[in-house]
Amino acid sequence: MDNTDKLTIALKDIANEHWKNQSCPILLSGLHPLLIARIADYKDILNGKPIKQFIQETGNAHGYKLVEHPTQKAKIGIIPVDTQYAFPATAEQLQPTSTDNTKGSAALISFFKALGNLPDEEIEKVNIPVSVIVKLLK
Repeated sequence: MDNTDKLTIALKDIANEHWKNQSCPILLSGLHPLLIARIADYKDILNGKPIKQFIQETGNAHGYKLVEHPTQKAKIGIIPVDTQYAFPATAEQLQPTSTDNTKGSAALISFFKALGNLPDEEIEKVNIPVSVIVKLLK
């Protein structure tokens, strides 16, 4: 077994263990100490190649794959090749777009601002069904 094989086995084991314990990718930013513990000279095996590139080139054939966040470039990880994962949406991805109903959104914001003017003891008594909030958005 050559050093490249040792590195691919280590990556597969790390991806599998992390997935089993956390059900999410092991981010590349957290991979270094885990690889050092298994293969102290793993960077020599890479021979100057970025770990991301190595994973892309070897992953599918060796049981792991790279996953990347669609908007946050720093969120890159590895998971077992036979699993599926999508990073959760960020707050900015959940922001309403210009095609959303801005009239309904404005009405809802006005409603909540009016509630904000109530005295604290009155605010504690407010209970708004979700159906009312949805109707305000329409």
